Amino acid sequence: MTPTVPEDYLKNLGERADLEDLLIDLIRGMGLHVTSRPQRGPRQHGVDIAAVGVDPDAGIKKLFLFVVKSGDINRAAWQVGTQSIRASLEQVLDVYLSSCIPAEHANLPILIVVATGGSLLQTCQIDWSRFTAKHSTRKRLIALWDGDRLSDIIDKYRLGEALIPRPA
Repeated sequence: MTPTVPEDYLKNLGERADLEDLLIDLIRGMGLHVTSRPQRGPRQHGVDIAAVGVDPDAGIKKLFLFVVKSGDINRAAWQVGTQSIRASLEQVLDVYLSSCIPAEHANLPILIVVATGGSLLQTCQIDWSRFTAKHSTRKRLIALWDGDRLSDIIDKYRLGEALIPRPA
């Protein structure tokens, strides 16, 4: 099935309101329960959105932890500064997993999702692969939901008309 959501639309969504709001609607549309939303001010230890529910790809209940970044993932977005994807993932691994998961979700498998409307550029693919291989386990996986994946999910759940404004 060819995605019907315009790639440029997803790629140009800003992280703060646009992409995060779209993701919350998409997560709900997938039947997941949002347990934590993005907030301004308090430290979130790398996690912008948390949700619980049955993973439609695996058929088992999981804890989903979303790290939201806008645009393409280039070398700067991957590892430059405290807001980089790598720094955010390290916060999730070092702090969030050990101190922020509610007791009722502590035994669930975890899917850490880096969500972006853009793409993982070639300049970062090896870094991404090595990082995810090093930090993924049987109980904890790290995945990328890029613009293509988000578009496919929107189409699969027939959420395009509800979530994406139609071009004029």
